[in-house]
Amino acid sequence: MPSPLPEDRFQDPYEFHLARIEHYLELACERRSLAQYHAARRLLARLLALEPRHAEALRMRHEIAGDVDRHRMSPPGRRSWHGLALLVDQDDRVVAGLLPAFRSSGFGVLAASNVREAAEILAEWTPDVVLSDVNFAGGSEGLGLFHAVRSEPRLIGTAFVFLAALLDRHLMIAGRRMGVDDMLQKPVDPDVAVAAAFHALRRRRASPARALAV
Repeated sequence: MPSPLPEDRFQDPYEFHLARIEHYLELACERRSLAQYHAARRLLARLLALEPRHAEALRMRHEIAGDVDRHRMSPPGRRSWHGLALLVDQDDRVVAGLLPAFRSSGFGVLAASNVREAAEILAEWTPDVVLSDVNFAGGSEGLGLFHAVRSEPRLIGTAFVFLAALLDRHLMIAGRRMGVDDMLQKPVDPDVAVAAAFHALRRRRASPARALAV
């Protein structure tokens, strides 16, 4: 979540109040554009706690509900539907680069900027494929996310692809032993990422209950 605005920059309390509202609204727009709907809704909740009748915030909250509902449509209702992808990366540029390719290829997309947000999404959704960075500000948290997915029976059919800035021999061996479906080195070409997601999905759907670790 964003750091609060420094109150000492404002002499007028009402000016500070308006600046906070604008700050939350701007960040909520940004999170929504990156398919980080959970984060956007949290920001709007903060805004509406300050200004319950804020028209633009209420409109955006309604629109985000529509964005989310479109992901809940059953596949038979969407001819081009190939599944739901969850993108997890603390670098917004990575998510922004991947989003158009996944959407144009028939994926619904949810995104998270950290593992905590990803866990919240996974508690509510069952994505078909997760693409996650390995390393976050707190360390190799992507490994923990992978183990959380693999330990949840409801997610047995979810494919998992790691993204890593440094894809060295040790990580490749460890990933294969853990049962990661694929590993890609960043920066990754969006079309390559989509192809990897398709390949991982085909393999997992063909044999979802195969052994996942050595």
